[in-house]
Amino acid sequence: MSHRTPFQQIVFTTGISVLDQGNVFGRKDAPPPSAVAAASEPEKVSAEYSVLWALRKEGRLAARPVLTLFYTDTPVGRQSFRVLEKVLAEEFNAAVNGVPVRGFDVTDRQKLKAALADFLRDLGAKLHELRLAGLPTAFVPLGGYKVMTSFGYIAGSFYGFPSLYLHGLNQVLQEIPAVPLQIDQAFLEAYAPLLRRLKLEGVVGWGSLSEDEQAAVEAHPYFFERAGEVLELNAFGHFLLSQERYASLFGTWFLLSDQARKSLRHYWSERKWLLKQLRTLVKKVQVNPQDPELHHERDKGFAMFDGLKLCYGLWQGPERNSIQLRVAWRYEKAEDALYVNGIWGTHDACYAELERNPRLLVDDQGDFRNLSQEVHSA
Repeated sequence: MSHRTPFQQIVFTTGISVLDQGNVFGRKDAPPPSAVAAASEPEKVSAEYSVLWALRKEGRLAARPVLTLFYTDTPVGRQSFRVLEKVLAEEFNAAVNGVPVRGFDVTDRQKLKAALADFLRDLGAKLHELRLAGLPTAFVPLGGYKVMTSFGYIAGSFYGFPSLYLHGLNQVLQEIPAVPLQIDQAFLEAYAPLLRRLKLEGVVGWGSLSEDEQAAVEAHPYFFERAGEVLELNAFGHFLLSQERYASLFGTWFLLSDQARKSLRHYWSERKWLLKQLRTLVKKVQVNPQDPELHHERDKGFAMFDGLKLCYGLWQGPERNSIQLRVAWRYEKAEDALYVNGIWGTHDACYAELERNPRLLVDDQGDFRNLSQEVHSA
């Protein structure tokens, strides 16, 4: 698309300039937030307002834009968002959505790093959604903590979106194109076990790495933070490893038993749908592993499990055509791995096999194979 196409979606990291004392809504006698009050002094409203004003003047703002504002979850940050939400919606006929950025504590390095990783995850998810939608989108890293704008620009470039800034007293709008980020794919694949370990454990001892791993880390310092004998991923490392394109390496692993793989072969025409349901299953488990839907084995009628210490749950999944999905599952949080011990296409088949061998929810059914790549791409 042409770079002159009006922007339909605009993502901001916002600050608190709307409440600056020299601006319309920051003065002691400030009027209630409204488009009318803002229009009286449009150059003294906020940086966000000025960007949209300039875009509209240049014919580069859609008639009904959708604005997403990432704002710091502090009293002044929330107040700034409430003012911006009303004024921008009225003046620019916009739908305004807010995303609070929590946990930023510049006095605590660990808390700040964790909050930055969460911010980049949420920002990345939004930008990924817009990239898939293919809508004309701009990213405006204006306010918030300086580290938010710096890392925000990296995230915007990662998804190929231009960044907009206002320059100088005359508030000239500048567009900075996305800079292509060259990610060393070979490094990610070769050292996936180490990177996955860092993602799951958070911190590892430098001495626990092999000489080869230590050399690889030193050659790729932009992914890591090292403090003495301790190594961890930095915020960009966490951001990169959370991207969907790397899910088969760093996302949840899906390991299927002999029985489960045999069932997939039996329902070959529905294989892709069945694999998608495993992704649905793990999301449910991660939200609430005690959800009754995940534990059909606790229902009345499963007396065959009396006296057994079960290692697997039994998911009563969705139905499709003639399939009534049932899955024997176990999730290991420390590994971020879902073990699938059995898959059945009907309730009757599931019940009959469990009645013959109730230890199907106790003992592993043959070797497990990692089908993560196929599951994530289904």
